[in-house]
Amino acid sequence: MMTIREIAELAGVSPATVSLVLNDKDGVSVETRQRVRTFLEESGYHQKRSYNRTDRKSIRFIKYKDKGLLVEHNGEFITRVIDGIEDGARSAGINLKITNVTSDNLERMIEEINAEQDDGIIFLGTEYRAEDSDFLKKLTAPVVVVDNEMRNQSFDAVVMNNENAVFSAVSYLKSLGHTRIGHIRSEYVTDNFHAREVGFLRAMQEENLPVNSADTYYVQPDLDTSYEMLLKYAEDRRDFPTAFFADNDILAVGALRAFRQAGKRVPDDISVIGMDDLMLASISEPLLTTLKIHKKTMGKMAVSRLMDKIFEGDQTVLKVLVDAELVVRDSTGPHVGKSTEQSDVKL
Repeated sequence: MMTIREIAELAGVSPATVSLVLNDKDGVSVETRQRVRTFLEESGYHQKRSYNRTDRKSIRFIKYKDKGLLVEHNGEFITRVIDGIEDGARSAGINLKITNVTSDNLERMIEEINAEQDDGIIFLGTEYRAEDSDFLKKLTAPVVVVDNEMRNQSFDAVVMNNENAVFSAVSYLKSLGHTRIGHIRSEYVTDNFHAREVGFLRAMQEENLPVNSADTYYVQPDLDTSYEMLLKYAEDRRDFPTAFFADNDILAVGALRAFRQAGKRVPDDISVIGMDDLMLASISEPLLTTLKIHKKTMGKMAVSRLMDKIFEGDQTVLKVLVDAELVVRDSTGPHVGKSTEQSDVKL
């Protein structure tokens, strides 16, 4: 029996178009649809049976990476999201398949995934770029994106509430008496990091705190390189903020190491807040104050939303923002002359 790719070549269309015809989806002209059906009949292609409501459903998690700078260096975060997806799928009584996809093979893999005719897809959007959204539109099954808001795009998404989380971090630092707060940013920009920048600037403005571009440090998003770059910053500068928000825990721990190496005391001289609450945060020196992202919850909610789309045919586009939780540890303290008791704070 011929493959979808071979049929597409004969019909002069893309494999995605063949999948649309097979699944009776919109987006194909009447003439093209008939031509494809003719080739399907002539080739003897037999479509996999359709599921009805009582059949066991099958969904796929696409673990996508672009350059791998975050997906590979932040494996704990991704693993916890997958744990949540697995729990959600198990509770719903559905099969779960996991597929690794890269930016190099994305287009080809989407064609192959469409041919598998999954009931639904959860797509890891950590490193997904807005300019590649046309590829996702080619998926014929319902899609929910996790860890990327997909702003200004018509995809359901489950993501942490980045802006509110960073706002709470800045507000907390201000409550400790810090008025000059720096931002340690990733040079590799993602949707999440962009949202954290927006949240940081909004918080600084609404808290009436000055923003100094010289207090924004751009580093590579891995522990060793961020440490080296921040150490150079710390050694080259005498004038320093009294507190920093870092885009994630990896950058924050790199900062802790760099500041200590440069002879600065944390939190006596500088306070540092990260984001994610990875295991790294609970074993760093000092222990890292951070924003806890509920990673398993995000995975479970992605499955729940996908089930609504599969079983109920819900076409509404929903963006689910999951609040973070400020976990106060030892890397933050009062600015000189300010005494404030630390505690765990929920957003």
